[in-house]
Amino acid sequence: MLAGFCVSCSWWRRSQEVLLAQGTVYVSLKGKLETRPEVMIAKIAGEQMNAFAVEFGLTPASRARMKLSPVNEVIDPMEALLRGVEDGVKRT
Repeated sequence: MLAGFCVSCSWWRRSQEVLLAQGTVYVSLKGKLETRPEVMIAKIAGEQMNAFAVEFGLTPASRARMKLSPVNEVIDPMEALLRGVEDGVKRT
């Protein structure tokens, strides 16, 4: 999945470079104004990056939905004092 995210990011970045340099449209051989293919490539790559980001918990909404199992958390002495925790370890 990480490789897929990286490939999507690469495609998005390359298409953005072309779009920044050449614009989002061009004049076809028939003289008609056409949208560059890189517009669709960037759109699809962006959607793929977002889907991977959700899977990795990289978006605020996906992080909020994560169900993490509780573990013993080491707390620094000041934090323990503020939380009222004894011996610096939170019991779960």
